[in-house]
Amino acid sequence: MTRLLICQMSVEQRRDLTREWVNLSEVESQLTNSLGLIKQLKPNLVVMPETCYFPEYKERYRAASASRLIVAGSYYNDDGINQTHYFLNGEHAVLDKLFPSPKEVMEINYPSTMQPDELFANWESQIRQETWPEYFVRLPNGDQYVVILNCMDYYKLGYYVASSSLIAPQLWGIVSPCSNGQQDIFLRLSQAMHDSNSRLYSIVVNSNNASRSADSDQGMSYVYGPATRNIKEYCAEKYGWTDPHPAAICHLGTGAKAVVMDLLPPPKVEFFARSRDFRSNPTGIKIFDL
Repeated sequence: MTRLLICQMSVEQRRDLTREWVNLSEVESQLTNSLGLIKQLKPNLVVMPETCYFPEYKERYRAASASRLIVAGSYYNDDGINQTHYFLNGEHAVLDKLFPSPKEVMEINYPSTMQPDELFANWESQIRQETWPEYFVRLPNGDQYVVILNCMDYYKLGYYVASSSLIAPQLWGIVSPCSNGQQDIFLRLSQAMHDSNSRLYSIVVNSNNASRSADSDQGMSYVYGPATRNIKEYCAEKYGWTDPHPAAICHLGTGAKAVVMDLLPPPKVEFFARSRDFRSNPTGIKIFDL
């Protein structure tokens, strides 16, 4: 069982000619509340949005990561590279974003030079030599991997990962911190991914961003994966989560919110309710205001 906590923050993302950022003073109460929920709920996996990592809190993230993986969002470094920061068992690691988004400052200064299929072929070559790329991280409570794909990286690489006969059997899921104004497009991709593979999770955590245009999506973080029908019916009635796709578990809507849930390992989920081994998935769902 993996306890997941996702924290959807409300921010105002600023930008200049070299980077994009969020002011800590404007979201510090949300960040403090998120760290408080980690202490209270003891999740195995925590995910926060893109551009919502704050170096000033590095030691607090580190202390909170004992026995868990915290994907703390991303931050532009001094060279203008958007980097995802994660903490696992007190260790801190950094991953460069691979495919900047079309309107992102990083895309202007560091346009992608490799196609997704080329990069993915390189990943599979490494794995065949028993070297997993740094974007694949083992969950602290099991043997399966998660792959951390920052926003557009999920859009470009997610389907390759989900449909790979080499990678998918060893994958718990895909974790994507986002700052995305077009969540509907990501949802369509997730639906195609989970049509082809019903045995993994997608954790897509987006921000509410006051600097987006009025017609852009806000929030709408979601979880897709092997959900049992009884839980889908329960969540539709209790939370209004009515996405009809069989893999749709959670849609957070807008606002600064967090949700926690307990998720079975994908291979352990039985979809037939009369099965001897049937267990509801997910369980323990609770929503909090940040």
